[in-house]
Amino acid sequence: MKTFQEFITEAEAKSHDEVMKTMSRNWNRNNPGSNFNVQYRPGEDEKKNHIYLGLIDVKHGKRRAGKGTRFVRGITRYADKHKLPVSVKPVPEKGYEDKLKSFYAKHGFEDNKDKDIAPHPMIRKPKNK
Repeated sequence: MKTFQEFITEAEAKSHDEVMKTMSRNWNRNNPGSNFNVQYRPGEDEKKNHIYLGLIDVKHGKRRAGKGTRFVRGITRYADKHKLPVSVKPVPEKGYEDKLKSFYAKHGFEDNKDKDIAPHPMIRKPKNK
């Protein structure tokens, strides 16, 4: 399997939409029973373009192995490189609300109070490199 850095380098000539579809497809193929979904969402104007982290559902029995973390790190690395924010609408299993919010917070996501870029409850603005 390619590293995210190799994938990002190859993706230079592709559209953001193509890259996100390929990331989701590859992760789902390499993690049977899990479901990963990420999408590029163009906005009304360029300032509202963002990546939407739609779903990270790791198969029971395969959790706590860092798969979700690796997926989010790859997405955020790509987003930082292309100066794109990433939005997410966390949908936790019952009893895991705080853990899921904490998971996203440790990856730089914050409450999306302004909702000026995306309508989702959490957002991660691109980090300068």
